[in-house]
Amino acid sequence: MNETSTLWQQTLAQFRDGTGSTLPTPGSGAAATVAACLGVALVLKGLKLSQQRQPVTRHAELITLGERLQEALSTCADADVQAFANYLEADRQASGAGAEGERRQQALNLAAANAVQIPIATAQLCLEALDLAVIATPLTVEPLRSDTLAGGRLVHGALGAVLTTVDADRNGLKSGDAREAARQMRDKLQQQADQRLAQLSATPVPPAMG
Repeated sequence: MNETSTLWQQTLAQFRDGTGSTLPTPGSGAAATVAACLGVALVLKGLKLSQQRQPVTRHAELITLGERLQEALSTCADADVQAFANYLEADRQASGAGAEGERRQQALNLAAANAVQIPIATAQLCLEALDLAVIATPLTVEPLRSDTLAGGRLVHGALGAVLTTVDADRNGLKSGDAREAARQMRDKLQQQADQRLAQLSATPVPPAMG
């Protein structure tokens, strides 16, 4: 993907087929991030319709926050594709001798670090989105609360999927300390996400209308 292209210009079918193709990108990180965006969209749906039906003061604030998170996650999906492409290119060119070989190795190390940093940043945004879902659920009218809860659970699943890329990509980090720091961060984010999911799961879902 070049600097001017974006996943968000593709149709849903194109993205699905590209993800399932033999091309290296989009991969698991981008797919998980897109899923997180859809989860936030469901939370926003509940908030926006609730604002129309039974407005409260916090609706506008939470909608603004949700739209900011959705935009940031959208950017992360593109960044994930670019980071992995950059890593593959740096790895392909990593061999060499002398100063040029050292420069190429430094480029590979930087690309590896970026490939870990982006999914961690994405997971942090997902955690913010889970916080939004927790706050939004009681402020969402009951007939729409199932959408909000589904959105939060979708974000939680996406966060876990994003963190699996950290597990894989941290092995490319040169420093053992950096690998351990990435592991600790991913474990912390997963633990925090699980706590938010428990809060969401404690929210009763209204019975379906027959």
